[in-house]
Amino acid sequence: MVLQAQNPHSPPQTITVTTTDLQTQTATHLSMVELGLGSFLHAFKIPFTGHFLSLNQSFFLTYCVRILSPFTEKNRLQLAQISFEISILTALLKSLSPAGQKWGPMLSISMQGILYSFGLMLFGANIVGAIFGSVLLSIWAFIQPFITLFISFGPSEIHKIVGFYTQRLQTDFNVQPDQLKTVVLAAILLKALLAITISSAAFYLKPQKVKRLQEKLISHHKQNPRKTNDTSSTIHKKVFRDLTRPLFLFSFVLATVFLFATETEFVSAFWKILRPLGIAVLAFYFMRSALSRKLIEKMIARSKYLKNIYDR
Repeated sequence: MVLQAQNPHSPPQTITVTTTDLQTQTATHLSMVELGLGSFLHAFKIPFTGHFLSLNQSFFLTYCVRILSPFTEKNRLQLAQISFEISILTALLKSLSPAGQKWGPMLSISMQGILYSFGLMLFGANIVGAIFGSVLLSIWAFIQPFITLFISFGPSEIHKIVGFYTQRLQTDFNVQPDQLKTVVLAAILLKALLAITISSAAFYLKPQKVKRLQEKLISHHKQNPRKTNDTSSTIHKKVFRDLTRPLFLFSFVLATVFLFATETEFVSAFWKILRPLGIAVLAFYFMRSALSRKLIEKMIARSKYLKNIYDR
């Protein structure tokens, strides 16, 4: 598809832009803005960075839908595919960087792009479809950590741990299971409301304001660049940092307390707690190693569709 528009800052002339150009440009901006926003959030030690970054992705995908919808004749499938491909491009730009995690960001950005595209397919290439897609996108940041915990601890242990602490909260602090569900649902609802607000803003903000926001976030990343030295010692330090992240550390401590409180034999509890720790170390090390990048490139080379996106 070819888009034609008038440049308001020059004499009347037609500017031709293909959707491929727009996709690549949007993905590049989104990747750079995410780096800038991530640098800003990390600099101030703000928790739940992934949730903020997912809302950022929702904003720029919606802004792209706003630009393209007049040219696609309300073709929801075409715009859904474009949104998904922008997310894949962004994931590749972030995941194939010399340093940092590869699979975590790639999975989250890609899955969020798929969920956003469902909104467009169901309700069309309009503000309603964009809002519904943004709400679906916002939920993934709650789901992905539980998938990680599920893999690390296994279904049976997770079920026992949840049951153990639910009972203790009810017995010791009179916290009912329904109250816990209410807190979780309230957090999800708050995130969904933020997604609706941000999507609506993307549809109505002036392009100049969006451009200034992009430049501000990108400039923060340039002022605070992250180190890209990917030596073996650096990887070890980063793996250790992953192991001390609040979510993993909190869940690991809860599991450790549960096992030593319920297991009759110390040796049995010790070996059970080593399992999630070992899985986490191997997974974090693999995600940060050069091997993961080579594996991603091999996967791309085997798919004509992904190879076409990667070549952009």
